[in-house]
Amino acid sequence: MAKAAPDGIDVFFDNVGCEHLEAAIGALRLHARIVLCGMVCQYNEEKAVGPRNLWNLSVTRSAILAFMVGEELDSSRTSSARSAAGSPRAGSAIAKPCGTAWRTPWTPSSP
Repeated sequence: MAKAAPDGIDVFFDNVGCEHLEAAIGALRLHARIVLCGMVCQYNEEKAVGPRNLWNLSVTRSAILAFMVGEELDSSRTSSARSAAGSPRAGSAIAKPCGTAWRTPWTPSSP
């Protein structure tokens, strides 16, 4: 993660979970946002394993928003998922198989 986003992560879209999510949480910048849309790494596991560094969400005052793809079919809910991710600038996305990290300036408009 340090190589892909050396200055940290502002927005992270994740549908893998496990080590990928833990790595992203460890690289969050102040007021970062994580959007969860599934957790492929745990679909067939009997015992769920969560990230061990959730405390970093408090330290960075970051937020997680989770949604299910099926909710996208309900147009009344699509705006909340899109507003959480913000709008990355052209050329600022770093696409990786484990998710997408954007480097966009962001200041929270409300608590």
